[in-house]
Amino acid sequence: MKRVIFTGLAGLGLVVTVGVGVWLNYISFDRIYALRQIERVPQITIDGIVPGEVNLTGQVTDNGLFLTAPRSEQSVVYYRYVVEEEEEDSDGDTYWRTVRDETRYADTFWIEDETGRVQVRPTDDVDYQLTRDYRTESGSRRYTEYRIEPGDEVFLFGYASRSGSNYNIGFEADGSYRPILSDWSAFRARAGLAEGSALFLLGGLAALAVAVLLGLWLFRVHDSATYLIGLSTVMIVALIVQGLLMMNQDLSDTAQRAERTLQQTTEVADYLLDEHGMSWNGDWAELGSLDDAPYRTLPDSTKAKLNTLRINLSRSVERSRAHLNHGPESVLAWSAGLDAPAPIPLPDTLAQEAQQHEATFEPTRLVRWRAFLFLLVAGFVGYIASRGGMSTIKVKRLIEHLPTTPIDGLVYGLSEIKGTALPHKSTGLLTAPVSEEPCIYYYHAIKEKDDDDDWHTIHEESRCVPFRCRDDSGSILVDLQRAEFHTDTTTVRSSGSRKHIERRIEPGDSLYVLGPATIDTDTHNRLLITDTETDTEDDFSSIVSNWSEKKLMFHKAFNAFIRLAVGVVATVGIGLAIAGMVTSFGPALYVTTTGFALTYMMIGLGIMYYNDLVFLERRVDRNWSNIDVALAKRFDLITQLVEVVQGYLDHEAEVMDTISEARTLHEEDTPADPSDARLNAEERVRDVVTATIEDTPALHGHNAAAELMNTLDEVETEVALMRDGYNAIVEHYNARCRRLPEVLIARLVGFSPASYYTAEPNSSSAPDVG
Repeated sequence: MKRVIFTGLAGLGLVVTVGVGVWLNYISFDRIYALRQIERVPQITIDGIVPGEVNLTGQVTDNGLFLTAPRSEQSVVYYRYVVEEEEEDSDGDTYWRTVRDETRYADTFWIEDETGRVQVRPTDDVDYQLTRDYRTESGSRRYTEYRIEPGDEVFLFGYASRSGSNYNIGFEADGSYRPILSDWSAFRARAGLAEGSALFLLGGLAALAVAVLLGLWLFRVHDSATYLIGLSTVMIVALIVQGLLMMNQDLSDTAQRAERTLQQTTEVADYLLDEHGMSWNGDWAELGSLDDAPYRTLPDSTKAKLNTLRINLSRSVERSRAHLNHGPESVLAWSAGLDAPAPIPLPDTLAQEAQQHEATFEPTRLVRWRAFLFLLVAGFVGYIASRGGMSTIKVKRLIEHLPTTPIDGLVYGLSEIKGTALPHKSTGLLTAPVSEEPCIYYYHAIKEKDDDDDWHTIHEESRCVPFRCRDDSGSILVDLQRAEFHTDTTTVRSSGSRKHIERRIEPGDSLYVLGPATIDTDTHNRLLITDTETDTEDDFSSIVSNWSEKKLMFHKAFNAFIRLAVGVVATVGIGLAIAGMVTSFGPALYVTTTGFALTYMMIGLGIMYYNDLVFLERRVDRNWSNIDVALAKRFDLITQLVEVVQGYLDHEAEVMDTISEARTLHEEDTPADPSDARLNAEERVRDVVTATIEDTPALHGHNAAAELMNTLDEVETEVALMRDGYNAIVEHYNARCRRLPEVLIARLVGFSPASYYTAEPNSSSAPDVG
């Protein structure tokens, strides 16, 4: 029943997160769309206004029809007044709670520039982008005002309407524009839209990443490569689809606005000429210079107005042509049948003036210091998340690929076993502090509730004792004090404002154990599983759990997947920040950013497989280094035995020459190799010495020889155990080096197959040295 409930909740969560992701991406789309609407409309002076979308900057004039700001009592045409109350949370931290948020604006006001003035009619639908003008505190309250005052320079993006020769700007008419009234510059307003678009996009991608996680959980998929490929594919598809949709919408609006602007400007020019009794067929190429017939008789003000209209129209058309004929947009425009408008012919002087106006236009880019700060934060978060994710993935893949070994077949080195927990005779059991049940491990935490019903941990501890793990083939001692423990056995008890939480592993629990099998230093002839310093250095933690192996893999996998999701979203954010600082921010940028998600996927897969090979290679080297230490110890024992029995040795010269050669190599600190010929030479000497002692009655009671032989037997047993573990890890390592895709990384980075150790360290038959 619980599984059904969780599955239902996960399915609902999947639908919700997909919906949230699509919604956030839509908001991102809307903001980038608004940005492109502003870019399509050249900023003009008031004397160049024609009906339609208008982009201009002017100064608010004093016309006497003002409001009074509530706190500062300043005369304004717009204000937003915010009152906040200082309060304290349960942790003693203070915060401001809004108790009043009021907005008012004048019915109309005027703005002017050096060419004229125009009336503005604000509405509730306007996006007011204003800096804070006033803030003061009084008692426990804080008062803030955002204002537009007479004399302020404002940027607006609205819709101009004409009544005869008079214009006013409103924000309610239908058109291709997002109503904006701001005391920022036009560039800063566009940059703000770009920042918002990027942040909403990253939020949408994060929601889609959660949806991918929930989808994998529903289908019980925990493969790391599948997740990385699936997550990156979702990111890439989302970016490409959104980028293409935005480009398609942008191109369609560009073509429509170019046609609309041409028609509206032509109507205004025809109106101006008609006022002076002149007819015109609407062909801009026929206007030529207005100083020539038949237009030379026009008043200078009309000529200036017409020339301004021609310059603005030319600028608008050239921007439309640039959008429709640029890069990948040109392919989409061609496929959609959108033709770029014909250029507007201008006399040389007007063409130069149009070029000078366009030279002042700055393509939309992210504000550098903001983008750089975001770059640093995203880089740090992405690195930490990706590193943690890859580290956890490494452990998960180790659990996944390391075969479970029967205890009687256990070999030296990292091992995975499954069995039943049993108490160890010499250490006994612990008593859990809450349930008072016998156990081999417990974790105990005490939490206390504060006045706001929040729980805080005031005490926690964990303890474990050595225990035995038994399966159908035998048992082994497990002593993992630094292990990572996982258990489903939990007891929770409340007492007043305190809550005790206990997790434990009890005798009889079915266990999964992952840890290094090492030589028992007390007996030298058996293995135990215990902590080693080298495993800590290798960023590896042993695991003891009463979870199933599959559940443990899911736990590790989804911990890693969450971190990797943060990593890939941060990487896309880094791509947006870098590209947004150096190139124009637009729909094509979103498509370009897919390269960052693709790169993250490729690097992630490469690191994952590379880590696998590095881990196995280190295990091979570590296992061999342990054998090498034992072999050095064996060589010293053989040398001592030769000195004891050298009077009884046949072919003494050959034996002494071999010992001398091996000693020279050892003194040079030359590491042995599994295929090293000197090992075979040492083993021949060992066999001769051993055979001589066994065949010589006079040496049977020799105390020194007997003690050395006993020690040698212990070392030989250690070498035999280590040899089996070494060869097992070599077999696993070599198999991974030959498997796709690891074989590509192995060849690229230079991983080479390891040699097996095929010598027979416990052979007792003497070779023929005659």
